[in-house]
Amino acid sequence: MARAAEATVARPGAASATRARVGKTMIAGYFSPDLARAVKLLAAERGVTVQALIGEGLDHVLMASGKSARGER
Repeated sequence: MARAAEATVARPGAASATRARVGKTMIAGYFSPDLARAVKLLAAERGVTVQALIGEGLDHVLMASGKSARGER
């Protein structure tokens, strides 16, 4: 019975993560471990999320192609 009670305890931040994803679509790719590590380190240095860095990078690609930045960070 203790296990059933433990299974129902929500992780901290789980509900807010779900709300943050409402209306969004994942964009994903496979990259080298070195690139992944560099992006994670940069995010930590800047005090932002990896998702924020990816959004910033995609905005730069869009603007370089003459498209409007979306500002999703």
